[in-house]
Amino acid sequence: MVWGLNLISLSISNIISALKILNGIQATEIQFHWPSDLEVFKEPTKRALSIGVTSMSGFGTPIPKELVTNYSKEEIAQKYQSGELMGIKRFN
Repeated sequence: MVWGLNLISLSISNIISALKILNGIQATEIQFHWPSDLEVFKEPTKRALSIGVTSMSGFGTPIPKELVTNYSKEEIAQKYQSGELMGIKRFN
């Protein structure tokens, strides 16, 4: 799992970098990260198989309905256009 967490951390960092570019920061000022040895991407699967894990199904935790806010398509579009959603603003 530790190998997978490292890759997830890199992915989150790269998503944040991409969002910064979408929000107007110059791409030349942003860093993206990836492992120097691309074989690292195979490690989580190899290690899981070595201990007998062949499937990750059944681990889902249901999200209670009361924690979910439903939005109409129009509300989502309005929030997206105004930049209210996670600081992302569409530039046309």
